[in-house]
Amino acid sequence: MDASPTVTNCTFADNSGFGYTGGNGGVMYNSGGSSPTMTNCIFWGNHPDTFDEPGTPVVSYCNVEGGYGGQGNMTVDPVFVDPDAGDYHLSPGSPCTDAGDNTAVPEDITTDLDGSPRVVDDPDTPDCQQAPGTCGDPPVVDMGAYEFQPPQACPWDCGDGDGSVDIDDIRAVIAQWGTKGTCDFDGGGVGINDFLAVIANWGVCP
Repeated sequence: MDASPTVTNCTFADNSGFGYTGGNGGVMYNSGGSSPTMTNCIFWGNHPDTFDEPGTPVVSYCNVEGGYGGQGNMTVDPVFVDPDAGDYHLSPGSPCTDAGDNTAVPEDITTDLDGSPRVVDDPDTPDCQQAPGTCGDPPVVDMGAYEFQPPQACPWDCGDGDGSVDIDDIRAVIAQWGTKGTCDFDGGGVGINDFLAVIANWGVCP
């Protein structure tokens, strides 16, 4: 069956194609009638190549190792945190930060794979630097499965960023429980220690 899925904000890294029906795409094998739409994705470290054609993927606002034609695409090291350990979060300064297409993100998608806010501005990264003016109004979504979360001056204000540690942040801790969300202060997943940290820092942020 020829399928043409829509794939948005995914990370495909360090995969290998196995030659299924002669195909070698490390990310996807596309039969002749396949035309998937792929937006805001990162394709890096896949072997022996990214896509196996004769299908015709429509790729835009993606970081594709080796390059691929399409609006907003680039081919530059995504600067993952620790790919050797399977950590494909974006490091500070990653070119994939604030570089996606806002219009490709469904309105009901508000979090990333970690449960962290999906569209977060990094003030230290220029918006849409690979295709200025085409990504949509700021804040601009990142490429890949994980949205870069800039360090906060007041990390306990992890729910709504309103400058105050309050009930909204308690709600965020509960909603993110067990995940590596914005309320994960120690990197071990949101839990009781993060809950107690919010309580201990209650009030207006310094």
